[in-house]
Formats: sequence, C-alpha cells, structure tokens
Amino acid sequence: MSHKRLLFRLLLLCALLAISYLAFTPVQYPVAASLNDKISHLAAFLCLALLVDFSWTERGWTIQKFLPLLCYGLFIETVQAFLPYREFSIWDLLADAVGLIIYGLSLPYLLRQPLFQIARH
Repeated sequence: MSHKRLLFRLLLLCALLAISYLAFTPVQYPVAASLNDKISHLAAFLCLALLVDFSWTERGWTIQKFLPLLCYGLFIETVQAFLPYREFSIWDLLADAVGLIIYGLSLPYLLRQPLFQIARH
C-alpha cells in the first residue's frame, strides 16, 4: 500500500471518529452548533467521500463507495433516534446524500487540479 493511501485511510479513520463523537455526544460544541446543521452534514459527507475515494483509488467514485457512506449517515440518524438529547432527521440524511452527490459531480474538476492528481496516483 502506498504512503498516500495509508495517509488517506488514517485521515478517514480520524474523520469517522470525530463525526461519530460529534453525532452522539450530548455536548454542543460552539463551532459545530454555530454552522447551519445541514451545511455541516453536507460538508462532513463531502469530506468522507473524498477520503474514501482517495483511500481506495483502484476504482472510481462508484455506488460501492457511495452506499456505505450513505448507510453510515443512516446509522448515525438511527442511533440518534434512541438518544434522549438527539433525534432522527430525514433532512440530515438528505444533506448527507447531497454532500456525496456534490463530491461525485465535482470529481472531474478536482482531478484536473495538480494536488488531487498527485494524491490520486
């Protein structure tokens, strides 16, 4: 495995841990709370999409990458439904999906940028 892929996988692990913590903790952090919640979801899943895609570059951005991430969003919402200080939101899940779709649509542009070309290969 290349050093770049290992780095992206470590960053993915860190992102998953941070997002899970923020999704399940009763503590409201000022930075996360000050942003529009749907924009936070969109940005988080756009970031996850990039990290997953660049962690496993042997395939392009496919449904095999999209669906597990969307299922992770559904998992978060399902767990939140059982937490007394959180709630299930279909709108949050939709924002997650929009973040994944935006990543897929922006990928051709990203891959033309030198930094992303270097990271991809």
